[in-house]
Amino acid sequence: MKPGDVVQWLDAGLAIILCECEIQDPLEIIDLDSFLTEEKDIPYSRGWLIKLIESGEILSVHEETLEPQDIVYS
Repeated sequence: MKPGDVVQWLDAGLAIILCECEIQDPLEIIDLDSFLTEEKDIPYSRGWLIKLIESGEILSVHEETLEPQDIVYS
């Protein structure tokens, strides 16, 4: 994937990839306390900043939630 590609994001519709970003990984509730009390670093992974085509909303999302589409958007 690269900026400008059109992707499907979950069931929210088509989106345009804007740029790569680092996104916070989800934390289990049982792990949350240890991150707050032990000052652990919250894990991050590669993600993408996307813009939903229909609503214009801009979001940072995990890469595995995106499905490439064979659409050229200009």
